[in-house]
Amino acid sequence: MTKKVSEGFGTSQAAVTTTASKIVAGQSGIDTVTIYNIGSADCYLGNTSGVLTSTGFKLAAGAAITMETTRDIYAIGSGATTLCILVEG
Repeated sequence: MTKKVSEGFGTSQAAVTTTASKIVAGQSGIDTVTIYNIGSADCYLGNTSGVLTSTGFKLAAGAAITMETTRDIYAIGSGATTLCILVEG
């Protein structure tokens, strides 16, 4: 999946703890999200605030994922607080 830089994109950071929290607010016009886990702990992604480490999609420390979505994305950490870089376009 590729996007033209001329279409624009935004970046932000999210601290992911052991409590599930919204890291991306779904919205029309934003269809591609890249999440890069730059922290030292794994995090788990889901589309509800009820995401758990046992039910979420594992994003290992140092890994990244790009998704096409207009929905909210929630994350929960496996232990220590980890930091995720978000790129939305």
